[in-house]
Order: sequence, then structure tokens, then C-alpha cells
Amino acid sequence: MGTETIDIGSPAVTPTAGELVERTKVLIIGGSFLRPETMEPLAAFFRISGHDSEIVRGLPTHDPSATPEDYARTIANRIRGLGSVILMGYSGGSSHMARALEILEEEDGSHPVKLAVSISGSLGELPSDGQETTIPRQPRNSERFRAGLVQREDSMVEFREEDAVETFFNEDPEVGEFIAQWYMGPQYRVPASPMPRRLNARWLYLYPEHDQIRNLLSVLEVVEYYRDREDSHSMDLRIVEGTDHGLPITDPAKVWHAVLDYCLRHEIEIIPPVGARPRRSYTPAQRQAPHDLPASTRGLLEL
Repeated sequence: MGTETIDIGSPAVTPTAGELVERTKVLIIGGSFLRPETMEPLAAFFRISGHDSEIVRGLPTHDPSATPEDYARTIANRIRGLGSVILMGYSGGSSHMARALEILEEEDGSHPVKLAVSISGSLGELPSDGQETTIPRQPRNSERFRAGLVQREDSMVEFREEDAVETFFNEDPEVGEFIAQWYMGPQYRVPASPMPRRLNARWLYLYPEHDQIRNLLSVLEVVEYYRDREDSHSMDLRIVEGTDHGLPITDPAKVWHAVLDYCLRHEIEIIPPVGARPRRSYTPAQRQAPHDLPASTRGLLEL
């Protein structure tokens, strides 16, 4: 039986002679305790759709003296100078995105981020609006998550492997066992950077329907804080059905679709435009590969 090949044609954006069209860069920040390579399945989907996609590396997770500002500045330096960016943070990778954009505005006057996407992300304390103390908030993380944390003698923190499978990957334990065994490790933890008084970029929060780590009420508090503020972008919440906290690893196709669909609905200009066809042909099997877990996850991570 022959292999069917789908011809997906030419890209919608074609440079003319002497002209260089810079594609939108998708920057992905991985979660706490996870090696950056775990984000490769998600990055692969954006590459297939014709976008430059890259995982942010070099966060000071193994530096005991690192502060939240150090994390935010590392992200800001990676964004600086790019032409058009979709910035995505998974879990703890979202903790310092807002502050990174503030740094760019303070030092450069602007930033290139068209959309910030938080995938079950940790969000810092809200501004006090003139009060001396910060606004009391619901706990950001579940008791189950906090119970799985282990403080080591060297002051690093790790998450128990047996708890990680049930807490991070409760909907897909087979993937969870693989990730917990090979792609999780200890790190030094720092608090999330405080949230700014105003969001200086459009923000999309993707919340997995069966998330056992992030407290949805604490997310709703942040969404409500930025709602209808005249000096701020809003934070839009989308609940992704049938998924757990491991969403970008176990079901990257849903993240990819949610982000591009959001850009289309809100007329966020990205290059190539939503719906553009990448410059290649591929088989149906190749098209589904990043989503066909866990086998493809192993394949992508072992490249």
C-alpha cells in the first residue's frame, strides 16, 4: 500500500527579490523541574505550521543566588531585538513573563510580543492599588502539589517521581512515568515575579480542565483584576477540555490550535498569517506525529 502525501502548497508570505520577511518567533519557556526538551513536541507543531519556534534556555534554575529579577531579565534579553514574538510559558515558566515585558518597556521603550500565553502558569502577587499590603489571594497551587515538593540538603527542591505521575499527568500516566523518570530533576526555586499594575501585552491563559496543580480560583482573581482596566490589556481565560497539567507535553496539538485560533479571532498579526500553508509536503502520519504520544514524544525528545 502506497503512502498518501498531502501537498500543502507554498507559503502565504513570499519574499520578493532583495526583501526578507521575518517570521513571527514563538518562544516557549518550560516548566519547573522539567528539562527544556520536554517542550519539543509543542515547538514542533509551530514549526510544521511555518513559524520559527524556539525553547528558551539558560534560566538560572541551578544558581542558588538567583532572584526573580534575574529570571525576568534572562527572558527579556532573549526577546530583545526580535521583530515579532508569541511568548509562551508553561507552569513555572510563566512566573516571570510579565516582569520581562516590563523590563523591555522600561529600558527599550517597547517590546515585540504580540501575545503572551500562559499554560497553567504560575502568576505572581497582584498590585495593591495603593494599599501597603498586597491583595490577599487564593493559594496558587493545590495542597497535592505542595505535598509532593521535597527540600534537599543542598537547598534544591525536587518533586517526588511517584507523585509527579499522579499530579502532573493524571490523565496520561504512561507519558507521566516516562517524563518523571527521564526529564524531571531538582532546581532552586524562587517566588514568581509580582504581576504588574497593567498588562502591556494581550494575554491568553490556557487552563487544563483536569489540572490538579493550579488553583483555578487564583487564576480567576487575576483575570478579574485586569478586566475592564482602561490602562491595561485584558487576560483571557480558556479551559482546555479533557487535559491535565501536562497539557503541552501530552496534547500539544490542543495548545497549538488554541493559540492560532485565538490569533485569528482577535486579529493578531503573525507571519505567516493564520491559515498559511508551510513550505513543505508531509504525510498524514508525519502531520500527526507530535500528537501521537507517548511514542512520538520519546522520538521528538531523543532527536
